[in-house]
Formats: sequence, structure tokens, C-alpha cells
Amino acid sequence: MPPVPLSWNIAGLFTEGSLQYGHASVYRNQIDFLFVTVAFFMPSRIGFPLWFLNLAGDGYGAVREVYFPPRQEHSSALWAKVA
Repeated sequence: MPPVPLSWNIAGLFTEGSLQYGHASVYRNQIDFLFVTVAFFMPSRIGFPLWFLNLAGDGYGAVREVYFPPRQEHSSALWAKVA
């Protein structure tokens, strides 16, 4: 019987555009059987919102990285301007 893969690394598939700014756990992760067991017994009215909010948060993070990049100013430079 062949071994069942328990982890994945699909980061190489998402190298262009806003998809590269997703959270690293989406692209590289492993299966934890405790979460699989809990998800199996969880009602779908609870599981679907959790799943959707995870994907929506990842999409928001990608859009934020593309359209609102972080500023390069350091806090010491900001205090020098104030003083």
C-alpha cells in the first residue's frame, strides 16, 4: 500500500500577481488529525463560516499587500520629525 501524503507544498504554483502574498499556511502545511476529527463531527452551519472566513481573510491580506504596501519609515524617523 503506498503511503498517504500528509503535507503539501504548492508555493511554486503561486508566483505571480497577488496570489503570492497569501498566508504561508495555505501553500505549505500538513494535516493534523485532531482538526480532521473535530471538523468531521462539527455541524456544517459552524464549519462553513470558519472555512469561508479563513479564505476571505487570506484574500483580504493579499489585496492589502498589493494595493496598500507597508511604509518604509521607521519610528525613530517619525519622532525626529515631531521633535
